[in-house]
Amino acid sequence: MKSKKAEINSVIFIIIISVLIFSAIIFFSFQQIKKINERNIQIDIFNFEKTLGNLIKEQQASSYGSVSEKSLSLSDSVDKVCFVDRENEINEFTNINLNSDIQIYTDKNIFFYPSAVNPIDIELFSLQENPLCIRTLNGKINLRFVNTGNKTMIEAQNENQKAVDCVNLNYNGNSAEKMDIVFLGYDYNGNDFNEDVNDYINNIFLQSEPYKSNSDKFNFYRIDSANLDCNMDIGYIQCNDFQLKSIASNCPNDYVFVLVNRNKILNFAKPIRSSAIANTAKINTADNKLVLMHEFGHAFGKLADEYKIDYVQTFNLNDYKNCDYDELCINLENNEGCFSECSMENYYRGTEKSIMRNYDEINVYGSVDENLLKKRVEVYP
Repeated sequence: MKSKKAEINSVIFIIIISVLIFSAIIFFSFQQIKKINERNIQIDIFNFEKTLGNLIKEQQASSYGSVSEKSLSLSDSVDKVCFVDRENEINEFTNINLNSDIQIYTDKNIFFYPSAVNPIDIELFSLQENPLCIRTLNGKINLRFVNTGNKTMIEAQNENQKAVDCVNLNYNGNSAEKMDIVFLGYDYNGNDFNEDVNDYINNIFLQSEPYKSNSDKFNFYRIDSANLDCNMDIGYIQCNDFQLKSIASNCPNDYVFVLVNRNKILNFAKPIRSSAIANTAKINTADNKLVLMHEFGHAFGKLADEYKIDYVQTFNLNDYKNCDYDELCINLENNEGCFSECSMENYYRGTEKSIMRNYDEINVYGSVDENLLKKRVEVYP
């Protein structure tokens, strides 16, 4: 009996320990997810603050009385934004919570609700309606900017006004001087597209060199109403090119990313290849997210694949600066050595591992490719 009782106690002890371990794992996972969400919200607010400030300054540089309408991206956790002009009389009956926050945050003039998001301060704007509180819609807010001379007046767009399809995500200045990148989505529902775009921009693109060190040279946009006609039955993503370019033209665009929302299980059964042609990259979201950097390496950097390609194509070595015919790679600046296979078996690459070779193994371009990309990026002021 003692032996059996000891055995039962042992089983109970194992169960209790297992429950405790499982609970600890759940708690830790929850905390990690919470931290990631909080970080993403902070990034969204930072981008909103920077974009809004740049749009206000840009409107100030335009002619007196000029008007522009813009749509700005915001975190999905924000339901309402309140603008306050502290230099003029404030209507204290607009929002009770706002009255309290104005007294607490005396150096802030833009407030977010729910108030888990900290308020911010932006200069050089005025309001006709003070304060001005606007509800967000599908993770964005639509504003009108008016040059009034000394400042830029901010107004809400009327419901009867034409909807703004181009959402400003991360705006750093005049499109004529910056690289403009616009995202379109295919087969998305709800806010998933907004979340994916923000993830690709903030956690992938702007974390990769040389773009990370030159983040102020890029403007990012999103188009929510892109009813694209695409086909994937052929093993890769094919979209109606005329339609795609027509929709992308709603935003300034030097480069276009099409995100194709794809189930990972379905993709395992039937893989779909991402691709880049000219200034357009089509991305299978079921793939490693670094595939976006690989395809942008093709589109922007004019970089060749650094593995032996398994499909027939015309390959002119003069078109690709990351491959060399010489087995010593003497023509590749900053090479880390010389390694066989750079699209073709008889060409060579200057780095052993790179995003352009296998983005599942490494998250950097490598010294040769990064140097080539840096030269292209630095053309922008």
